[in-house]
Amino acid sequence: MFKYHLTGLFIVMVLLSSKAVYGQGETQDRKSFSIVGTVTTVDTVAGVINVQTDNGPMAFSVSEKAQIVRDTHDIGLLDIKPGHPVTIQYETPSPGKSNVISLVDNMPSNQ
Repeated sequence: MFKYHLTGLFIVMVLLSSKAVYGQGETQDRKSFSIVGTVTTVDTVAGVINVQTDNGPMAFSVSEKAQIVRDTHDIGLLDIKPGHPVTIQYETPSPGKSNVISLVDNMPSNQ
């Protein structure tokens, strides 16, 4: 009986590793989207930004890999404030989850 449990465990491990390899390829095939809106809240600790768009509010996860710029200069999430107009390019790796690829803060630097 122990032999059958090991065989089952081996099959599960092979299937999981196959899924992991397949999942890595899916990242390259994801489509990106773009929105324009106004920042409503920024949580720098959680890496989440909420934006009001013409279609309603949207929440985005912002990783360290996300490109954030203002006037062609790299800035950080700490520099983004409520009320700032933004353009966001994002991907949706799963339903209900939106990850920022790039964020352009359209607030002029002199304000």
